[in-house]
Amino acid sequence: MGRNRTRPLLASLATQTQLEVFEQQMDMANHLGLPVIVHSREANDEVLRVLKKRGGSGKGVIHCFSGNYDMAMAFIDIGYLISIPGTVTYKNASVTQDVARKVPLERLLVETDALSLLRSLQGETK
Repeated sequence: MGRNRTRPLLASLATQTQLEVFEQQMDMANHLGLPVIVHSREANDEVLRVLKKRGGSGKGVIHCFSGNYDMAMAFIDIGYLISIPGTVTYKNASVTQDVARKVPLERLLVETDALSLLRSLQGETK
């Protein structure tokens, strides 16, 4: 669940539709008392707004995190873990590397499921 502005198919969905569905999914997770894994690509402000608006258990993960340290701490402050993708290894990923250095280790996860994001596996060098 979440918001993604990077894929053509997802970007073609109306912003309002994505946000409404995300809010409905959050309501269901809250009702059932379940943690959530939130996918946020280039939409951290919108995702944070929904999480604050819908309250929630504060249990879950911000998956594929691509924001800065202040945004990471905003999610952590409302109870979420931060999960960073393998792109943290790129030389030009200084913002993500800063997050990895500064976020408390007990609130940080490292992803291994988003291999498609790594250029080296797509025939390009890092």
